[in-house]
Amino acid sequence: MAAGRRAFTAADPVTPRTLLSHISGLGDAFGFPGYDPAAPLPSVVQILEGHELSNVGPIFMERRPWEAFEYSGGGVTLQQQALEDARGRPFADVLRTDVLEPLGMTRSSFEQPISPANDRNAARAHDDEGRSRGPKWHVYPEMAAAGLWTTASDLARFLVEVQRSVRGESNRVLDRAHAREMITPVGVGDFAVGFSVSKRGQGWYFDHGGSNWGFRGTMAAHTVKGYGMAILTNADQGGALAGEVGRRIQDAYAWDSLTEPVPRGYAPPVQREAVAVDRGVLARYVGTYRLNAELDVVVTLGDDGLLVTPTGQPTLPLFAESETEFFLRAANAQITFVLTANGEVEGLILHQGGRDNRAERIG
Repeated sequence: MAAGRRAFTAADPVTPRTLLSHISGLGDAFGFPGYDPAAPLPSVVQILEGHELSNVGPIFMERRPWEAFEYSGGGVTLQQQALEDARGRPFADVLRTDVLEPLGMTRSSFEQPISPANDRNAARAHDDEGRSRGPKWHVYPEMAAAGLWTTASDLARFLVEVQRSVRGESNRVLDRAHAREMITPVGVGDFAVGFSVSKRGQGWYFDHGGSNWGFRGTMAAHTVKGYGMAILTNADQGGALAGEVGRRIQDAYAWDSLTEPVPRGYAPPVQREAVAVDRGVLARYVGTYRLNAELDVVVTLGDDGLLVTPTGQPTLPLFAESETEFFLRAANAQITFVLTANGEVEGLILHQGGRDNRAERIG
């Protein structure tokens, strides 16, 4: 079996690039639950070996490097040990002097357990019901994968530095060439060297999530446009909150993650002028219209006119071009209300992206 595992690396070795992009071929099939502050802690080597002090199994080779993507916190922990061996210094010390301090991340540390001074401002872990966990937090010897104590503002500083380094405007930690490695997919799987990279809407973003015992977090930033976000929560259900906050940030700041593709034959939007329509006419259009099984459009009447709320999206004002034709200023979209022969409203047509989508009135 050992010889078979060694055969996995006969052609391609395990490298920092493959470890940090999760294509090294290492398997572990677990996350890290951390340790009660009162429990004896294994060393990193003992964790990698699956020692009896460790609460996870050993890491192992299960395929050749570059064959497939599989997220491996064990692989990141192996890189932690390799860095300590190469630098001859504790991992937390290397990261403090080489990354955190140069970036002004003064409220961040990989020290495990957290220092008493930092613990005075540390959040308490909560379960998926919002109840306080037993210990305030868990200890993570797997520092590279799970051991960073930080704040949202410090994470934002880190994201800004990556963006500026990619543009060649800063090199406090990495020069432009190495920073670009962090946001350029390696060619297999979802990751660059350290970050996940994905296309959202019409933009490309680099991001990473975090999931520890009683804590959830996420950070994301645009590869070229300069905007981003960092959200931290102290509960096992915090991911739902972070997702909602993230969606609102993207909407409020008009991220291109919400932008639809420009259709072929695109022309600049027609300049439209709003006209006044009697409120009695507008009131006829109030109701719910079904575009498909997952998307309803709710039309309401506010003080200044009609409002439209698609499922899961923000409410936007409608502006009248005529008694039946309306447009949005927040998006290049128009709505035509469809009337029966006797003047009853039976539906609407959404004109957007070069397509006409009919919605039946259901309420």
